[in-house]
Amino acid sequence: PSVELIVHQITSIKEKSYPHDAICAIGMTLHFESFGKENNIGEKRRPLPFYYDTYATVFLPDTFSHPLSRRLIPHFYHGEDPQLVRSNDQVHGNFTQADIWKYFVEKGRENSSNGNVPVRSCFGGLAIYRSKIYFQEGCQYKLDEAIVDRVGTVDDTTILRYASNGEKRPCEHVVFHDCLVREDPRFAIAVNPRLVTSWKRDKK
Repeated sequence: PSVELIVHQITSIKEKSYPHDAICAIGMTLHFESFGKENNIGEKRRPLPFYYDTYATVFLPDTFSHPLSRRLIPHFYHGEDPQLVRSNDQVHGNFTQADIWKYFVEKGRENSSNGNVPVRSCFGGLAIYRSKIYFQEGCQYKLDEAIVDRVGTVDDTTILRYASNGEKRPCEHVVFHDCLVREDPRFAIAVNPRLVTSWKRDKK
């Protein structure tokens, strides 16, 4: 995102009337989609924006966007909305990374007041916090040791429901935001679809 846009967001979040305590960027990767041939010589390709950072994203009220195939506990947990979980195939499926991108862009357009999309957790490569929230005592980017000891057990009632099968733990941003929510249920975080960061595409 531009420096001007970042400065504007920082200025906005300082206002007491601003509805969110933290704002995340929307991470983007590009998938080049083939859609035909030009003069019978070769395929034409167009860039299709994909949402980046499903590992850090939890929709409201509590749906982990990471695909089941990449989770430590590979099933939907109680209260989760299957329609908001990324398809196991990021290109083909009911809710692909392209669909997640469209979801945030469309929801942002619907919010005429500030364009933000409230979530439970996010990151996207950039997050801006109110200082009093970021320095909240007791919340860290670290998983509680008592929870770490439970890795390997099937328990989707703990924060391990957000763990990936590769890392064997939840994303550190999810850990931090989950703590902030438990410390103060009024904690409000959102994705700003205008704050776009670019990333190299994950092929999985």
